[in-house]
Amino acid sequence: MKIFLIDITQYTMEQLSCLVSDERLKKSSRYHHEMDRRRSLAAGALLNYAVRQHFPQKEVPVTPALNRYGKPYLDFMEFSLSHSGRYAACAVGHQPIGVDIEHQRDFHPELARRFFTEKEASACTDSKSFTICWTLKESFLKATGYGMKLPMNSFEINPALFDAKRKDSFEYIHSLDDHRYFAKTYVIGNDTYLSGCSMDCCDFPETIITPCDDFLYAGGSFGV
Repeated sequence: MKIFLIDITQYTMEQLSCLVSDERLKKSSRYHHEMDRRRSLAAGALLNYAVRQHFPQKEVPVTPALNRYGKPYLDFMEFSLSHSGRYAACAVGHQPIGVDIEHQRDFHPELARRFFTEKEASACTDSKSFTICWTLKESFLKATGYGMKLPMNSFEINPALFDAKRKDSFEYIHSLDDHRYFAKTYVIGNDTYLSGCSMDCCDFPETIITPCDDFLYAGGSFGV
């Protein structure tokens, strides 16, 4: 797995619009607020950047298809997108994967009890642990391909110790299939957390890739 991350405030709407497909442009236009549109464009641009890095023979920008649960996919690469606050993220790999990034959420014990298992809810004691647990849960939903069709309390993170400084990976307890799912959490800045989840693989990168100047050419002939 490789994880890419950009600060969306470093790019203009015009720059990002040149790096994505018409389908992504239409999708981003449905958002009312500019920052939401910018996040959507940046996530799509990151996907094209990742494709160009690992599959230079493929034409970009790409237009993913959707599975029956609404998860976007490409037939030559596993990927997952997420965005929150000033960041957009893209994870790519050979196994089914999911990524979720969240700006630190306010801690609401009642939400933890509603969406998490009893063990997970008990382990959430503040905004940090609550946010980390949320990203771990969301990344699993994306990795399985079911998304929100799968209840968040139908599986459990083991151990339910939500510490972003863990050097080993988390593992999930579930009855979904015969596969094992693992996840790792990264701290972005002081108040943003990113979790990546992978099926049957716990080989997570030590660092997250931040594209440099070549990012603006992620769209191939569409780049500026």
